[in-house]
Amino acid sequence: MFELYIILQIGILLFGTCVWLSYRSDRSNNKQRLKRFIQTRESSRELTQEELTLLEPYLTKKKAVRPYKLKPLIDYKVSQIEGSCTHHGLLYNGKVNDYYYEIDNIEVFFPYQMSMFIKKFNKVDVVLTKNYAIVVNINTCDLEFAFNNYDPNFTSGIKTIEMPESFYADDELIDDKDDHAINYNIEEDEEEKIEYETLSTRDETPLEALTRNQHNNGILTAISLVVATLLFIVLWANQMELSYGLSAIITISLILAVVCLFVKPKRLTNLKQVNIIKANIFDKDTINNTVVVSETTNLSYPKYWSKFLPSSTPTPIEMEMVEESKKLLRYGHTLSINREVEEFGPPKIVERNILLVIIAGILSLALICFSEPINNTILAYRYYNNQLKNWQINDLTSLNQSDIKRGDLINMTIKGTSCDVENINQENKCNHFFINTKPFDAKDNKIMLNAQIIKRVFNKDSVKTVRDDEMLLFEKYQKELVDELNKQSNMFSFDRYEINPFVKLKDIGPMIIDINDVCNIFDYECKFIKMSLLNLHDTRDYEEEYWDDIVKEAKSDPTYSLILEEKRFDSFINDLHRLKEELMFKIKRTVLRYQLDQSDVEITLANVSYIEIPQSYNIDHLQTDNDLNESRNYYYNLLTNNDEGNINLIGMIDDISYRQDNTISALKINSKEYYRAEQQKIYSLTSPVIVNIFMFAILIFVFVLNGILLIKKVIFNRKRLNQITQYYKDRIF
Repeated sequence: MFELYIILQIGILLFGTCVWLSYRSDRSNNKQRLKRFIQTRESSRELTQEELTLLEPYLTKKKAVRPYKLKPLIDYKVSQIEGSCTHHGLLYNGKVNDYYYEIDNIEVFFPYQMSMFIKKFNKVDVVLTKNYAIVVNINTCDLEFAFNNYDPNFTSGIKTIEMPESFYADDELIDDKDDHAINYNIEEDEEEKIEYETLSTRDETPLEALTRNQHNNGILTAISLVVATLLFIVLWANQMELSYGLSAIITISLILAVVCLFVKPKRLTNLKQVNIIKANIFDKDTINNTVVVSETTNLSYPKYWSKFLPSSTPTPIEMEMVEESKKLLRYGHTLSINREVEEFGPPKIVERNILLVIIAGILSLALICFSEPINNTILAYRYYNNQLKNWQINDLTSLNQSDIKRGDLINMTIKGTSCDVENINQENKCNHFFINTKPFDAKDNKIMLNAQIIKRVFNKDSVKTVRDDEMLLFEKYQKELVDELNKQSNMFSFDRYEINPFVKLKDIGPMIIDINDVCNIFDYECKFIKMSLLNLHDTRDYEEEYWDDIVKEAKSDPTYSLILEEKRFDSFINDLHRLKEELMFKIKRTVLRYQLDQSDVEITLANVSYIEIPQSYNIDHLQTDNDLNESRNYYYNLLTNNDEGNINLIGMIDDISYRQDNTISALKINSKEYYRAEQQKIYSLTSPVIVNIFMFAILIFVFVLNGILLIKKVIFNRKRLNQITQYYKDRIF
């Protein structure tokens, strides 16, 4: 089931990625077309002040132009574009909620619902931003007319508007002008006026078919590589072994990718229908590389033909075009795709190579980021050349005397190895360690010099409660008093006296003395805990002299006791816990300074690998007094170097740093589960380590091979283009 879940997730990811890439590619092409249009445009007039005022909401508010991005105008020049309008749906939560529009291959934005004025063929005035054009007039309906008929609550369907007569002036498709209504969804024309003559038809020649991609885009190779790589990355990140099912999927995907890389599927050439026509060229668009041969027909042509095609022709010229794609194959007896292939060979198709270079490059980087193909390659090379060593390190001397190299395996247990006290996570896992073989240099350190006092404060027995004869007698009198009060109360009264819980705090003198000493040692005011103790003695206000009196009493009679309300006792316990937490923070700072300043070797676990530290406690997640006391013991053992250091670090050496005396100062170790196994298991053919190497090698091979082929094809196509251009120049002259 897990394998099916992974495959499903990868499928969804691939589909989403393809849709997103297609969408981004289309929008990027639109921006390039707009950029070329801006460079060659001719403006008809300047934007008026009234139009600028009406456009202001669409130039200042992001919501007003959604799904477009808010962009300023590049200038106030009005340009003209013509053509049919297409809209592309945008998905939000699985529903088409928005559209972006194109006219003449330029993205346009319609303010004030001007999209309702779209016709089959549109004449539009626009002002330009860097990303899209904003419509100010469409089919004689200007901004003012749109604003006056704007309904912000209108979203779709049919809306009736009284249209100006000029709207129908050039529209021969609408006969009933007295109706003066327009539908949001314009019906398709029933017939089109053909302005060119079709002489005959034929099938596309095999040479002409060679100039277009026969759907050999490398999609199957790319999908196979993506599936294999993503599956492996998921397994590697979760340190999972390769099951037979997943091993089979990964292996089949890699084999299929390699096979499809060299064995290109042969497809039957689908020869398209070619129309031989006789037509005039009415206009030429050098931005989109098209010529207009009728009111509704634009023919695309190769970009390098642009300088040889006229902008218009006075008389009809014989041409050949592909009926399906409206692509121009021949113009007169001068320009011919078939002749180009005969003379100079077909162009090299590069889409397959571009796709595989991009996919292989991205997947190679993903493997480097999420697994360790380079380190694994070094490891395997040293293993198969008998250069790999497996070190058993039990003390610092053997570590410094060893000739450890990057890629070696290490099994290390050294006394004094401790986790960085700021690096332990909530699961007591750690990836940053220090080896400290010398005790902390106490000198004037208050934490070390007053260890016994601090220990007594943390000791859970420092607060003693008893239930002795005195406490039993107190409870008896309390019960009798409450019963008597309830008898004397009005029988109709709902108020009843309840027994208030009390506790007896015994021998509190030593505790008060230790708390006072700790506060004095660290020059800490301790006002909250002092106030809590004063409250136990029925002293409600905090004054230093009241506190001094309590300390004197504790020193003169250390064994005195107090009977007090349980809620006051609980408040005191909470404040004492808070004092312990603040002392623990000071101890932790001292331990961290000791680890950093007096460490013999610093160890970091590479590539998000961790090991569990069962004897450590996280200072930020201590819950009970027992947790605090065990943490204090752990930290003091580190400072005095009494910790056994039973941390077993097993893994691969990723990096080594040395001091000036050539002793090791730092190690980076990869402790992934894969490197803790026996060597035979690590280097078996089904090992994730070996699979990682093979997969990375295949991806690099695909990347390099297609990169070389792409460069060779680009060079060939440029040379071919130069030859064709010179050939046409010679023929025309």
